[in-house]
Amino acid sequence: MPGTRIPLPDLECPAFAALLLAGGATPPDLLPLGAPERAMIPLLDRPLATYALTALERCSAIDAITLLGPPATASLAQSPRVTWVADTGTMLGNLMAGLTALADREWVLIVGCDSPLITSEICENLLAECAQAEADIYYPIVPKDVLERKYPGGKRTWVTLREGTYTGGNLFLVRPSAILNNRQLFERVLAARKNPLALAGIFGLPFIAKLLLKHLAIGELEQRAATLLKAQVQAVVVPHPEIGIDLDKAADHAQLTAILQKKQEKKTGFFASLPA
Repeated sequence: MPGTRIPLPDLECPAFAALLLAGGATPPDLLPLGAPERAMIPLLDRPLATYALTALERCSAIDAITLLGPPATASLAQSPRVTWVADTGTMLGNLMAGLTALADREWVLIVGCDSPLITSEICENLLAECAQAEADIYYPIVPKDVLERKYPGGKRTWVTLREGTYTGGNLFLVRPSAILNNRQLFERVLAARKNPLALAGIFGLPFIAKLLLKHLAIGELEQRAATLLKAQVQAVVVPHPEIGIDLDKAADHAQLTAILQKKQEKKTGFFASLPA
């Protein structure tokens, strides 16, 4: 177990577990790249999931990693710290299966496999930033100006709140029980995600109206989520644009290829030399 100790408000946690979600099929416009599994899409001749997995393996605060994905991803679990778990076939099923496998851990960092720009330093900084407030679920959000200043040109999903415009991060820090105890709610939200009336029935019409009118504050968002989940929820505004960039379409692949090529030339990020 690594020596790094990151204090959270209610405990001193000697090490964190991580869940790398590597399930799902390749988006149709990326199928010409030759990988039917999203996690295995080639990016600079490496499977997409390799980048996020390497960041977690290099993170001194993480002592165990569950890699959840289709059979093709099992070959990526080469470190003794990494355990492979089979894809269940659904996003929610994968999340629940992964957290069930880690249910005995106090804290789990959940990471999407399509986040190739994250690094071990970003993971460690995020854990330290989460420690500034007490919660059961920490959800990073990235300000639009922070992301576009460093990585201009990409298309992201933005939400405008009272404090500014943000995109959601692809990393979450959670107590497993806070998610596992709310499976039915997550099922309802996923089923209603494309139906505004159904979403209003879950979150409340005034909440949805304020969100659409861009009058909703971060604190109101946290309070509503906490009420529904019966758990403390904390939005964490982060200065790491890499947390908000993922790979969903061909344009993302082109942008990420260009970014990673520059990092490869400069030997930064994934390509940085490890300390001796």
